[in-house]
Amino acid sequence: MTLKYYHAEPAVNSLKSMIPLLEKGLDFQSVYVDLHKFEQHSEWFLAINPEGQVPVLDHGGIVITHTTVINEYLEDVFPDTPLRPRDPVEAARMRYWNKFVDEHVMNHVSMHG
Repeated sequence: MTLKYYHAEPAVNSLKSMIPLLEKGLDFQSVYVDLHKFEQHSEWFLAINPEGQVPVLDHGGIVITHTTVINEYLEDVFPDTPLRPRDPVEAARMRYWNKFVDEHVMNHVSMHG
Protein backbone atom coordinates (compact mmCIF):
# COMPACT_ATOMS: atom_id res chain seq x y z
CA MET A 1 0.00 0.00 0.00
CA THR A 2 1.22 3.47 -0.81
CA LEU A 3 1.84 6.21 1.73
CA LYS A 4 0.85 9.81 0.98
CA TYR A 5 1.76 12.49 3.47
CA TYR A 6 -0.13 15.78 3.22
CA HIS A 7 1.80 18.53 4.97
CA ALA A 8 2.72 22.19 5.08
CA GLU A 9 5.92 23.94 6.03
CA PRO A 10 7.19 25.45 8.20
CA ALA A 11 4.31 23.99 10.25
CA VAL A 12 5.76 22.18 13.24
CA ASN A 13 2.85 19.75 13.22
CA SER A 14 3.83 18.57 9.76
CA LEU A 15 7.46 18.19 10.72
CA LYS A 16 6.58 16.15 13.83
CA SER A 17 5.19 13.29 11.74
CA MET A 18 7.70 13.64 8.93
CA ILE A 19 10.46 12.64 11.37
CA PRO A 20 9.29 9.02 11.83
CA LEU A 21 8.59 8.70 8.10
CA LEU A 22 12.21 9.62 7.40
CA GLU A 23 13.73 7.81 10.41
CA LYS A 24 11.99 4.59 9.44
CA GLY A 25 13.16 5.00 5.83
CA LEU A 26 9.62 4.72 4.50
CA ASP A 27 8.85 5.44 0.87
CA PHE A 28 6.10 8.06 0.81
CA GLN A 29 4.61 10.58 -1.56
CA SER A 30 4.94 14.11 -0.23
CA VAL A 31 1.88 16.27 -0.95
CA TYR A 32 2.41 19.92 -0.04
CA VAL A 33 -0.68 21.80 1.12
CA ASP A 34 -0.21 25.55 0.68
CA LEU A 35 -1.66 27.20 3.79
CA HIS A 36 -1.07 30.66 2.32
CA LYS A 37 -3.50 29.79 -0.48
CA PHE A 38 -5.89 28.22 2.10
CA GLU A 39 -5.66 24.85 0.33
CA GLN A 40 -6.49 23.18 3.66
CA HIS A 41 -10.02 24.55 3.18
CA SER A 42 -10.33 23.60 -0.49
CA GLU A 43 -12.81 20.95 -1.63
CA TRP A 44 -10.10 18.48 -2.64
CA PHE A 45 -8.42 18.64 0.79
CA LEU A 46 -11.65 18.68 2.83
CA ALA A 47 -12.58 15.45 1.02
CA ILE A 48 -9.44 13.93 2.59
CA ASN A 49 -9.71 15.61 6.00
CA PRO A 50 -12.98 17.36 6.83
CA GLU A 51 -11.22 19.07 9.75
CA GLY A 52 -9.18 21.06 7.23
CA GLN A 53 -5.90 20.47 9.05
CA VAL A 54 -2.51 19.11 8.17
CA PRO A 55 -0.82 16.74 8.49
CA VAL A 56 -2.69 13.79 7.07
CA LEU A 57 -1.35 10.35 6.33
CA ASP A 58 -3.12 8.31 3.65
CA HIS A 59 -2.02 4.68 3.74
CA GLY A 60 -3.70 3.05 0.76
CA GLY A 61 -7.01 4.80 1.45
CA ILE A 62 -6.79 4.60 5.24
CA VAL A 63 -6.68 8.22 6.42
CA ILE A 64 -4.97 9.04 9.71
CA THR A 65 -4.92 12.57 11.16
CA HIS A 66 -3.21 14.30 14.11
CA THR A 67 0.54 14.00 14.57
CA THR A 68 0.69 11.80 17.64
CA VAL A 69 -1.90 9.41 16.19
CA ILE A 70 0.02 9.30 12.89
CA ASN A 71 3.27 8.57 14.72
CA GLU A 72 1.71 5.77 16.80
CA TYR A 73 0.16 4.31 13.64
CA LEU A 74 3.50 4.33 11.83
CA GLU A 75 5.14 2.58 14.78
CA ASP A 76 2.45 -0.12 14.85
CA VAL A 77 2.35 -0.73 11.10
CA PHE A 78 6.12 -0.43 10.46
CA PRO A 79 7.78 -1.93 13.58
CA ASP A 80 11.03 -3.00 11.85
CA THR A 81 12.76 0.27 12.75
CA PRO A 82 11.40 0.90 16.23
CA LEU A 83 11.21 4.46 17.52
CA ARG A 84 8.99 3.76 20.54
CA PRO A 85 10.56 2.18 23.64
CA ARG A 86 9.80 -1.53 24.02
CA ASP A 87 9.73 -1.34 27.81
CA PRO A 88 6.16 -0.52 28.96
CA VAL A 89 7.34 1.98 31.59
CA GLU A 90 9.52 3.82 29.08
CA ALA A 91 6.68 3.72 26.52
CA ALA A 92 4.36 5.27 29.12
CA ARG A 93 6.92 8.03 29.76
CA MET A 94 7.16 8.65 26.02
CA ARG A 95 3.37 8.93 25.81
CA TYR A 96 3.34 11.35 28.74
CA TRP A 97 5.85 13.63 27.01
CA ASN A 98 3.94 13.40 23.72
CA LYS A 99 0.76 14.43 25.55
CA PHE A 100 2.59 17.27 27.28
CA VAL A 101 4.03 18.55 24.01
CA ASP A 102 0.65 18.26 22.22
CA GLU A 103 -1.23 20.10 24.97
CA HIS A 104 1.30 22.66 26.16
CA VAL A 105 3.98 23.23 23.54
CA MET A 106 2.62 22.70 20.03
CA ASN A 107 0.05 25.50 20.16
CA HIS A 108 2.71 28.06 21.07
CA VAL A 109 5.26 26.78 18.55
CA SER A 110 2.66 26.51 15.78
CA MET A 111 1.85 30.20 16.12
CA HIS A 112 5.43 31.04 15.18
CA GLY A 113 5.43 28.62 12.26
